[in-house]
Amino acid sequence: MVFGGSLNYIKLKLYSSTSTAPTFFIFGWNYVQEINAYVPQLLCSFSTTMTGSQANALGTVFEVAGATLVTGDAKIFTGVTTTTAGGFLLIDTLGCEYIEVCSNAAASPTITVLHAGL
Repeated sequence: MVFGGSLNYIKLKLYSSTSTAPTFFIFGWNYVQEINAYVPQLLCSFSTTMTGSQANALGTVFEVAGATLVTGDAKIFTGVTTTTAGGFLLIDTLGCEYIEVCSNAAASPTITVLHAGL
């Protein structure tokens, strides 16, 4: 999933169609005029813990409740515990024009990302 970046920070809330806890990779993309191409940079990556299933406007989903930072820089806010709903991440976009969210999970779940620029 790719969407427009924010000059400062972006808040992410992540959902998955399966209970398999994916690892996420967040990339920032900037246009480099000298080479006429967009160049990616890894902003952060993190492993996750999931909630039990919940029904909401997205259907029946599993919410990312907690995360463990693997690389980069992100502020992680868990739910009341690392297995209850309410967790989100705050990521410094470093002024990137576009943000890409990639996941790596064995079950190939459908990932839904709610985002807000700050």
